[in-house]
Amino acid sequence: MIDILTDLLKMTKEFSETREDGTTEEFIEWISLSKKVQKHSKKVNNSSLIYELIQSQLLIKNETKELIKSLNLNSLDDYYYLKNIQKEKSIAKSMLINSFNHEIPTGTEIIKRLLKAGLLEEQSDKNDKRIKLVSLSSTALTLIGILDHQLQALFAQRLSALSEDEKAMLLMLLSKI
Repeated sequence: MIDILTDLLKMTKEFSETREDGTTEEFIEWISLSKKVQKHSKKVNNSSLIYELIQSQLLIKNETKELIKSLNLNSLDDYYYLKNIQKEKSIAKSMLINSFNHEIPTGTEIIKRLLKAGLLEEQSDKNDKRIKLVSLSSTALTLIGILDHQLQALFAQRLSALSEDEKAMLLMLLSKI
């Protein structure tokens, strides 16, 4: 009986080190999850793990692509460019392209597509007229808002099977890879 109490105290200490406060239900769930992880830790082989990671990534990528195309964007790159510009407010074309490690022709085509679609506005730099700056149009800001909301809903659906502790653990584990 003393061993059980000692183990319980150790688990309580470990649980309290992972969060500032927690309910009894969260503690019980945490213990359950810890036991499941211990049970499966001896059975995992790297090939199965890599396969599952790739399958999950492909599924989410394909669903994201479908969503992006439904809003008349050509690719994930279009979305990434818009998000980067949103963060910077206004950015030189060359800096934008370099931030994605794209070749100049590739990045230029993406920017041309976004300009043609009315999602970007272009102006010359005040200090150096050779430098062209791009910023988001009001249409792009609206589109990003819609897309961000729909992507959040998609990701919430994909992650709905996980508890908050499992999501935190997944994030921690993925950051180690």
